[in-house]
Amino acid sequence: MTFAITSPTTRALWLVGVLFGCSCAAEDPETTPPPAPLPALKQMPATGAGPYAVGVTTIEAVTDMDGNGREFPVEIWYPATVTASDTPTAYELRIGTLVAAQYPSPLGVVRDAPVDHHGSPHPVVVFSHGFGGTRLQSIYLTEFLASHGFIVAAPDHVGNTFAEELNKDLALSLLEAARLRPGDVSRTLDTLLELNDSWPDSHLGYAADPSRVAIAGHSFGGFTTYRIAGGIIDSATGDALCKANPDDLFCKEWPPETPFPPSQKDDRFLAALPQAPGGALVFADDGLSQIDIPIMIQAGRDDTSTPYASEAVEPFEKLGAPAYLMSIEAAGHFTFSDMCELIGLIGIGADAFSDGCSPDNIDSSQAHPIINAFVLTFLRRHLLGQADDPNSLLPEPGVTLDSR
Repeated sequence: MTFAITSPTTRALWLVGVLFGCSCAAEDPETTPPPAPLPALKQMPATGAGPYAVGVTTIEAVTDMDGNGREFPVEIWYPATVTASDTPTAYELRIGTLVAAQYPSPLGVVRDAPVDHHGSPHPVVVFSHGFGGTRLQSIYLTEFLASHGFIVAAPDHVGNTFAEELNKDLALSLLEAARLRPGDVSRTLDTLLELNDSWPDSHLGYAADPSRVAIAGHSFGGFTTYRIAGGIIDSATGDALCKANPDDLFCKEWPPETPFPPSQKDDRFLAALPQAPGGALVFADDGLSQIDIPIMIQAGRDDTSTPYASEAVEPFEKLGAPAYLMSIEAAGHFTFSDMCELIGLIGIGADAFSDGCSPDNIDSSQAHPIINAFVLTFLRRHLLGQADDPNSLLPEPGVTLDSR
């Protein structure tokens, strides 16, 4: 499920260095300083695509959690320098070697384009996909953020992707996937930062800012976001709550064969954005209150997969400050993804994704600009230290924002 990476040659990278003001002609590439960052581009309104062209590339990451090496692909979107002659990419959703769907990039991103160093090093967002999802499930958000100057890295959580859900013999149990996912996220950031330090061998060298990193995720990825942000799981709490709520998704397999570490917090992440998150039941009574970084829950008020009251309102009430709960009327679970568009390309009936893709739900073309606007404003305020306030986006029809 990977795409080949065409690495720029050393000569090409030397030319890039010259263009960005680096006098590199007689220097050892291993000791050559990074390209000098150019002034940041003027930012565009939060509701539209930003001033940067966007590049995309695919890398492989490996994690040795518990001595069990996991190799998984990671898609990376980034501000890029492109020309009129560059060909926009088409994404491929694969099941093994079979291309299940091919679809064009909404913003016309170019594969393996050179990084645009205006305003670099760029802030980073790692995105965690939903249960049975894919790293390509939320391109509406990942491309948008890259166009506004972010580097966005999205891993496939192997064993819990769309492909494995179609072949259950390859699928992990839900609880095993829940345990491994935070390691995938941390290793994704590790790998990106290793590439960051490997210029000129990587065209992503000196592109990412390790001091400005956020985590985002949809559904099961929202649960993963809580874990990376510092949410604490307590086995005794899980035992008691699952006895009382045996039909809860997490409780159908509880207790886990391998216990969860109480915390899987990664201190490098400084802001969190769970979208339609699930799994709140298995956190300790004060488990979510341990999250000490800014967080915005985004949720649909008509979500039936991760119900709004129990999976958004109740967790929000347990969070410290600063915390936000942004909700959209008539939004369902899959509103916060591209799945409503992908199912048509794949040929899957909408019934399986009716929670967000039915005629009763807000259309993605209306919801996604709202979601993006709040994400960007939140990140600008709490990751970049800019003055934008998420409250400034209101009033939006059908949108509410609670904060503390």
